[in-house]
Amino acid sequence: MSLNLALDFQIAAEKYRNHPAILYNGLEITYSELANSVRYWAILLSRMGVTRGDNVCMMMPNVPEFTIAYFAILHLGAVVVPCNTLLTSHELAYLVAHSDSRYILAYQNCMLPCVQAAREVESCAGVIVTGSKETGLEVLPREFHEDEIYWVEDEIRALKGSLPFSTEAVTVVARHENHPNWSQTAEGSDFDHSPWPAGTSEESFGPAIQSTIPIGSSTQEYMTGVLLGNPAKLNRTVPHTVFSTAPASVTGTATEFFSDSLRSLNESSSVWESIPSPDGKLRTAWSPAPVPTNPDDPAVILYTSGTTGFPKGAQLTHFNLHSNAQFVREYMTGYQPGKRTLAILPFYHSFGQTVVQNAALFSGATIVMVPRFDPKRVLQTIAEERVNVIAGVPTMLIHLARMQNRQKLDVDCVHEIISGGASLSIASFEEVQREFSSASMLEGYGLSETSPLATAVTPAMPQRPGSIGREISGVQVRIMRPDHSFANPGEVGEIVIRGHNVMKGYHKNQLATQNAFVHSWFLTGDIGYCDEDGYFYLVDRKKDIIIRAGMNIYPREIEEILYAHPEVAQAAVVGIPHPVHGEDVIAFVTLKTQAESDVMALCRYCRTRLAAYKCPQRIILLTELPKGPTGKILKRELRAMLEKNEEN
Repeated sequence: MSLNLALDFQIAAEKYRNHPAILYNGLEITYSELANSVRYWAILLSRMGVTRGDNVCMMMPNVPEFTIAYFAILHLGAVVVPCNTLLTSHELAYLVAHSDSRYILAYQNCMLPCVQAAREVESCAGVIVTGSKETGLEVLPREFHEDEIYWVEDEIRALKGSLPFSTEAVTVVARHENHPNWSQTAEGSDFDHSPWPAGTSEESFGPAIQSTIPIGSSTQEYMTGVLLGNPAKLNRTVPHTVFSTAPASVTGTATEFFSDSLRSLNESSSVWESIPSPDGKLRTAWSPAPVPTNPDDPAVILYTSGTTGFPKGAQLTHFNLHSNAQFVREYMTGYQPGKRTLAILPFYHSFGQTVVQNAALFSGATIVMVPRFDPKRVLQTIAEERVNVIAGVPTMLIHLARMQNRQKLDVDCVHEIISGGASLSIASFEEVQREFSSASMLEGYGLSETSPLATAVTPAMPQRPGSIGREISGVQVRIMRPDHSFANPGEVGEIVIRGHNVMKGYHKNQLATQNAFVHSWFLTGDIGYCDEDGYFYLVDRKKDIIIRAGMNIYPREIEEILYAHPEVAQAAVVGIPHPVHGEDVIAFVTLKTQAESDVMALCRYCRTRLAAYKCPQRIILLTELPKGPTGKILKRELRAMLEKNEEN
């Protein structure tokens, strides 16, 4: 049995080929156009040597190129390593090195930290940047101009020069035992299209490299698809690229065969195949079907929070993400052609990937992308594009509700609002529900390690403000006592999870993987309880993770940055509640004797070494930090100090 998320997408693209898949800044991309772009990216990545099991980093915001690159990497059986676009080059370099990524795929606005990170990582072969070299060099410092950078708009011109084919009309022919050559196909048949660019002949280019899909049991029954060019030039390495405009859709003749034929492909580790032709010769061909992968093969490595040291890479398998997306589409959103969902959650998080991108694109729904979260603009987009589903973290939803309270736009189109990533207070729940009265308020709970959903409220369930819902199908959630026995209803303990959504393990960190499980149960580190009806509730977090605006922040990382400052003696970082952002990051610092640094200097220091969302909102200088008998800093006393100051 094989399972590849790229095949889930491809099957949907063939079924809904003329439906809009993405709306972005006035651009409409249909499913067939999106699928063709994915195939071209996959071809070019394979020419660069990316193959099954390879890891590829991505640093892109929510733009069509993210989705194209995501499924192209999966198409090859490779593994996506999505990175937060707010990371500094130093932070990114760690992820690239730890994940053993061969390339970094960067949106042009993110290229500088990517190029800087690539320099730090010897095993990284280069950076692939969306956009043209001419534009890129204008903003890239001169010292990086000679680095291994592949400019996509320029590389596509080189590709067209070496592999001439028409992107305006993708043509398909059938090759059967009785039709050894396309030119012999009967006039007026379903397969009377020439595979060559308009105005050219087969002899102009020599033997064709053809995209081949088996359509029968006989080795002589197969159909050819996109013409790629002259096999004599196959030894030329063509760097990766993306089309500045989406290629034209595949013809109806091709797509009629795709759905049935994809399932008959043999196991393969490459999209390049040698296919026997009716004349008995072998032809080099590119298979449009994704490389078969096993259900438990990693599809995505998601670097996630931890309280000890550096981020850990959660290996999410094809089945993890497939099953989670299936639950979302079937039980929470009812995604289908004509239904529109808003993409304000970053796709480099599992929440955005599963609930918005994957679940929607596997269903024929339309993703409405916005370049960045601006409450006024987003609210206008919801009203103008008639968005039906909004998924966001509480901070986003609160901002939208308050903007709607002022704007009073027509938002009756919104049917479901999904809140996750952090706890939504009852007061905030009621505020959002009041401004979006036509929508069902649905809360979910999970972690990056659980793909992410573990519990959820669905439209069919009674709403219970304050609850994170019931366990989703195929997943078990329990409350565990410290002695590893299970708690009774109403009893507080640690939330533990097992099921098809739980990660395979942490990449290259066997000890962390072992410590994350007890008797096959994944330990979330979150404290909660379950009522008599099976509804779960969050109480507190066992771990010290800080969640600000849905972003996980681990104090240890910030503390280590502060400790690296030559004048800092001790540092401790805690989170305190914030009415909109969820939590603020507060750092307590003691300085060495005769140190001259002040709070402003320390803030500037942090901003050069940490992503903006990780930087402390306040730095408090103390003469001494509270400690216990063993010398451990007592963070609970620091929080109590802040609470006392707030009361005064």
